[in-house]
This record gives sequence, C-alpha cells and structure tokens, in this order.
Amino acid sequence: MKSNTFELTDFEVATILIIEGFNLLEVDKSNPHKASFIFENNPRIAEVINSYFNDKLSVNPRMLFMESKTLKNRLYL
Repeated sequence: MKSNTFELTDFEVATILIIEGFNLLEVDKSNPHKASFIFENNPRIAEVINSYFNDKLSVNPRMLFMESKTLKNRLYL
C-alpha cells in the first residue's frame, strides 16, 4: 500500500467510505479470492471506520443500497 492510498478488503466498509465521500481510486482484483478497495488516503478515514464499528455512524438506507449495488457492479466488471 502506498502512503497516499488506503487499502482494505471489507466490502461493507468500502461502501461506507464511498457514502462518506472518500475517493475510491481502484478495485484491485489481482487476488482471485479477495478484492482490495483502494482509496485516496485521508486522515478522516480511520475516524469514519471507528464510528462504523462502534455503531456511531448513521447513513441513509437508500444511499447504502445504491452505493452497495454500484460497488458490486465495479467488483464484477
């Protein structure tokens, strides 16, 4: 992982980061068993992820569904 990028493999967290406005740069599918989601690094990413895992983050359900579907489309292209 480059210092100017943030990489993770958790689909749900990647969806949340997209909803929160973080820039998804690439979906790396080089590993046939697990894709990596590569975001432009931002100091707020850790804060948002912590809020997600501590149940302190609220998102619009329709937005969650739409962004999840969009990310799946990118994953399976």
